[in-house]
Amino acid sequence: RVISVGNLTLGGTGKTPFTIALANILEDELNKSTAVLIRGYGWDEQALLKKSLPETPIMVGEDRVKSAHKAIKLYGSQFALLDDGFQHWELERDLDIVLIDSRNPFGNGCLFPRGVLREPKGALKRADAAVFTKINKKISDLDIIKDEIKRINGDIIFLEASHKPSHLYDPRARKDRELSF
Repeated sequence: RVISVGNLTLGGTGKTPFTIALANILEDELNKSTAVLIRGYGWDEQALLKKSLPETPIMVGEDRVKSAHKAIKLYGSQFALLDDGFQHWELERDLDIVLIDSRNPFGNGCLFPRGVLREPKGALKRADAAVFTKINKKISDLDIIKDEIKRINGDIIFLEASHKPSHLYDPRARKDRELSF
C-alpha cells in the first residue's frame, strides 16, 4: 500500500512530523512494516526521519517507484509513505493525504512564484483526506475553507492536527534540548 503525505503550498505544513506520526501508528499500533520514501532535497528532513524512526527504512531517491520496490525486496515493507508526495504522480497511491496550514490555507491564492501554491486548489479533487495543521494556532475560519474544499471534492475527509513542540534539536551538539534551552 502507498500513502502520500503532501500539500498544495510551499513548505511549513508539517509533512515530515505527520509522516513520522503516521509511520509510528502503522508500525506500533497496526503492526505493519513501513518504509518512508523521500526525494532527499535536504539533509534536515532525512536526518529527522532517521532519528525519529530508527527501525524504519528511509529510502532516499528521486525515483520513488524504484525506492518502493527496493523497500519491498530488502525489508518486506507492507506500506510505503511518500513524504511530500502529492505532486509525485509516477507512483500510484492508495491514499492521498494533503496537509493544509489552518493559519494560511492557500496564501494569496496564486501559484508560485507569485504566491505559495504549488498547484491550483482544484488539485484537491485528487485528495482523499485534508488535515488542517497548527489547529491550535488557527486564524482562518475553517468552516468557510471546508465548504470551499467540499465544492472541489465532495468526498474528502477532514482531520485536524495540533502542533506542540516537545524539544529542540541542537545540530551542533547533535542532541535534543529542553524547550527552556
